[in-house]
Formats: sequence, structure tokens, C-alpha cells
Amino acid sequence: MPTLTLAHGLVDTDGRRHRDAVLAPPDGRLEELLATTLPPGAGGSVHVRAAVRAGVLAQCLDALGGYERPGADVVAALTRGDGDLVALAVRRALVGDALALVVRCASPVCGELADVDVDVAELLPEVGEPDPEWFDVDAGAHGRARLRAATGVDDAVLDGLDTPADERTATLMDRLVADAHDGAGTAVGPWRALPAPLRTRALVVLATAPTAPTTVLEVGCPSCGAVLELALDPWVLLARELRAGGGRLVLETHCLAFHYGWSQDEVYDLTRERRWAYLALLRAQLTGAALETAVDRG
Repeated sequence: MPTLTLAHGLVDTDGRRHRDAVLAPPDGRLEELLATTLPPGAGGSVHVRAAVRAGVLAQCLDALGGYERPGADVVAALTRGDGDLVALAVRRALVGDALALVVRCASPVCGELADVDVDVAELLPEVGEPDPEWFDVDAGAHGRARLRAATGVDDAVLDGLDTPADERTATLMDRLVADAHDGAGTAVGPWRALPAPLRTRALVVLATAPTAPTTVLEVGCPSCGAVLELALDPWVLLARELRAGGGRLVLETHCLAFHYGWSQDEVYDLTRERRWAYLALLRAQLTGAALETAVDRG
């Protein structure tokens, strides 16, 4: 089963950190769950709600350190970066590293469509020492603060708010900042009461310090040469891939059940790679092609 090391992991009540994740075998059940749970949508406008992400993460993990089959309430404590790592790892396990995208040039004098090929492996960060529990922010004469990375629990709180963006940011930062002091050493808070330079520095640290996959790429337009900024959301990529294959899974299950006499549960026990290998054999046998060739291609 695929494994990966998370950048932050979970810290339990005894202070132990759990970073080694074991992915659940990406079988038909997981594919159906992802295809029916993650929302459809075009472009990067899709928002996958925190509760949905936690539920999917729980189904994608066989183990997380000392946690066997961690539930949604446990994985909701993962940082955003760790959640994105798992989403990309699940996508890689299902369809590999190749990611083909079509983007439109934003230049008003161009507007042409461009094909962009991305290697998912290149988006993954080098994970070494674990990210710290707390990040120290020092804005010199304007004060200092400590803050942590946002988690799925924080995002769930934001999902429950129907407020302007600036108020959502303030709510989030009030949760993330543990303590803050101005230049004179006096405790200050909430978030909006912090000196502006300290707030700016805190946001910069939060955006750059935690280890996370690369989600913003710069590519050149092949038509006009303009530099295009491409923002990727691992959860949207996963949603697209699995929604596109949702109908195919039904057809594959029907075909394998019809020819082999398997139940749906037995077909769903197979990984996508194994299903496709059996389908390649069936195609070869029904068309009179050599079975060895079908196996090699599968």
C-alpha cells in the first residue's frame, strides 16, 4: 500500500507526533466515494467543504502513525498542507503523475487555449524535519506573536460563516494566533487590534512557512509568450478525475460481473489497475488477440 510522510502530522495529547500515513488501497469503493462525494464544477471555483474533505481523508487512510483507520474527527486536525499531500497521493495512486490541463491565456490580445502538462511528482515538497507546532513572528518594534497552521477544524468553522472575506480572515486568525504582544511587551488582541506590520508579518509567515505542495505554477503561453499563473487545488483535481470516472466504474463493474460472475463487492475489491488488466484480457479474448499482448499493455 502506498505510504507517505506528512509535513506536520498529528500531535496527540501525550505530545507524540504521528506523521507516517498509509493510504487505503484505491479500490472501487474509494473511487465511488470520491466520485459521488466531491462536488462537480468548472475551473478552480469549486470549493470542497471541510467536512467533505475530512470524510474523504478518513476513507483514504488505513493508518496515520499510531491511529488505525482514523475517523473524520481525527483527520480533521490535519493541516491544510497535509490534507493536500494526501489528496495528491491518492490521485497519483489512481492515475499516476501525468496531469494534462487546458488553460486560456489571460492576455486580452491573445485569449488562446494552451495545453499544459504537469508532473504531479514535481508538485510535492521535500518533507524532512516536521513543521513546528508554532511559528514565531517577530515584527521588531511593532511586536511579536506565535501562530499555528490552519487545519480542517478551522476550515469547518469558516464554512459555517456567511460573512465578508475580511471578517472570515479575522475569525481564522483569531483562532491561529496563540498570543501577541506589541513593541512594549503588552498583550494585544484580537487579530484586528494587532499593529498592522505585525499582522502583515504573521500572514507572510503563515503563507510561506508550512510545508505544502506547490499549487501555483507559472507557464508560458505558446501563442504570445505571456506568463500565465495557474492555481491548482489538489481537491479539485481529485474531484475532476474521479467524477470523470464515475460512470466508467459502473460500466466496468457490469462488464466484469457479467463475464466473470463476480458480485459488485468483488469487483470493487479490485484496484483500478487490476480492473483494467482484466478488461484488457477480456477485450483480447473476445477479439482474438494474443492474451500475452493484452497483459503487457495492461
